[in-house]
Amino acid sequence: MYQNFNVLAPAPYRKRILKLRSILKEHNLDGFLVPRSDLYQNEYIEPCDARLEWITGFTGSAGLCLVTKKSAFIFVDGRYVTQVSKEIDTTLFTVLQSSKISFKDWLQLNCKKKLIGYDPWLHSVSEITNICDINNPKADIKQCINLVDLIWTEKPARVDLSINIHDQKFSGASSQMKRKAISNALAKKRTDAVVLTKPDSICWLLNIRGNDIIHTPTIQCLAILKKNSDVKLFIRHKNLPTKIVSFLGDGVEVFDQDTFPNYILGLKDQNIQIDPSFCPIAVYDLLNSGKKTIIQDADPCLLPKAIKNSTEIKGCKEAHICLLYTSPSPRD
Repeated sequence: MYQNFNVLAPAPYRKRILKLRSILKEHNLDGFLVPRSDLYQNEYIEPCDARLEWITGFTGSAGLCLVTKKSAFIFVDGRYVTQVSKEIDTTLFTVLQSSKISFKDWLQLNCKKKLIGYDPWLHSVSEITNICDINNPKADIKQCINLVDLIWTEKPARVDLSINIHDQKFSGASSQMKRKAISNALAKKRTDAVVLTKPDSICWLLNIRGNDIIHTPTIQCLAILKKNSDVKLFIRHKNLPTKIVSFLGDGVEVFDQDTFPNYILGLKDQNIQIDPSFCPIAVYDLLNSGKKTIIQDADPCLLPKAIKNSTEIKGCKEAHICLLYTSPSPRD
């Protein structure tokens, strides 16, 4: 559970809601969804991705806001009921507890024949599939550009890209070994490639680390691992230091992240795996637009990453050793 003890400065949330509502009219929408998540479904996010916090004042790690033409609602789980009531303006937002009624059920009951917009890069395949229940299609949701980004004109800048090598003396296995093991598993399932959208999986696979977000030494990135163990790595700045390029090796090709959608579109006549729990629905739609078979399965890095080798176990133990220091007494 992520907890932020920072006290936010007063902000013009009412004006922000009114601006968002004016944008709704321009896009012929009845409402817009504002999730806590970023592109990578991270628990910790960059300040520039904190759209839910910016529009509501809520700083918890899980939540969803729906702003309509006349009302605004925020959905949180039981962990945050007390916190959200202290942080938001309850005259602007109605708080709903997701453990008592799911967003899907609430939407079907309260937004009949309403058109709700959402940013397809911030919602996973599983999430949208769950909301779009074909057996009960009372509410309609539509992909659109992010309306919050249109009115949030003074966003914090993204952090400068910084990539560090995670040496094998800490990882216990080379990136080549990891890539070969995962690609062999893909080949056995007749999968040509897997799209990786979780930075922690990619950083584990390539033995790299970064400082893009607090408390989590990962790099904001996307990747495609092919059955021959080659990796296409998509990051914000592809011009990496020579030392990093050499470490990644010939099997890793680096691209600017802006080229990711076109690269996905260019994959033809292949079996492509995604993890529906984390993969943005936008990526699914890009894959679905061409002659590709989409395989929905768990991120193949998750289980190997969780099974620690002897080097990692040793490192975990050493990281939890407390060295006690006792100052000498005056008589010593």
